[in-house]
Amino acid sequence: MIRVGCQANAWERRVRFGAGAESAALVDQALAETAAAGYVGTELPTRAVADLGRPGDLRALVARHGLTLIGLHLGGTFYDDAVYREKSLPALRAAAACAAAAGAEGMVVSGAPKRAPSPTPGVRGATLRKTTEEVRAQTRNLTELGRLYRDLGLRLWYHNHGHEFEYDREDLHSILDVDTGLLSLCFDMGNAARVVTLERLMETMEQLWDRIGYLHYRDIIGKRSPEALGDGDLDFDEIGRLARSRAFSGWAVAELGPGSSAADYARSPMEDARISCEVMRRTLGVPL
Repeated sequence: MIRVGCQANAWERRVRFGAGAESAALVDQALAETAAAGYVGTELPTRAVADLGRPGDLRALVARHGLTLIGLHLGGTFYDDAVYREKSLPALRAAAACAAAAGAEGMVVSGAPKRAPSPTPGVRGATLRKTTEEVRAQTRNLTELGRLYRDLGLRLWYHNHGHEFEYDREDLHSILDVDTGLLSLCFDMGNAARVVTLERLMETMEQLWDRIGYLHYRDIIGKRSPEALGDGDLDFDEIGRLARSRAFSGWAVAELGPGSSAADYARSPMEDARISCEVMRRTLGVPL
């Protein structure tokens, strides 16, 4: 059975989630409108959780809106052993402990690319090729994380950006080298399409299908994300046909993403979420 959910970061248009009453009210609004838009689950960025040490509060908040807590999302560095041990692993462990106690099904985890130094303030450095030892370390550390999450009763879904498809997909191969029982892909179709191109997106999804356990629905126009699913260039009818033909039974989650400000949008987060939910339900054959 396919279930549809929404990433709550779509509501971060005016302020980002964080500490304080304003953030708490925004998270509450996001969950209320997620349910009203027709979704049954929510994926939350870890920054949306006011206190990871109080998972009961998170469980009660999500339940109050009649939603399933699919998982928390957090990034980490896996190719650098020192950074992984000192920074990423403690944060990922703390987030997972909260998620498990709050009743989440899993954790959505993104891996950091290796980058050149920033050429100017505010501009990211170019993505660099990881060394053989770095990609081996990535496999090793994701395997460890997968075991940790399994012991907590959580699934590990690896969420791709674009760098995994660069440099002959060496990054991606190192992720797929993790045992299938420990890690599956949260395939972000919009992020992938920016690199593999729209013309090869379906071919790529077919190639990876046996490892895909979670679908992130993101549309694109060129290199940017539009407001709602269906506003961009992805063919969601074709994606839906693939998912149905392969009897997909995981979560399909809208990731609409925040812009730089509320002025970047013509519609409210609620309206964009509702439109996107209708696209997902129609193309995946999921009734209300």
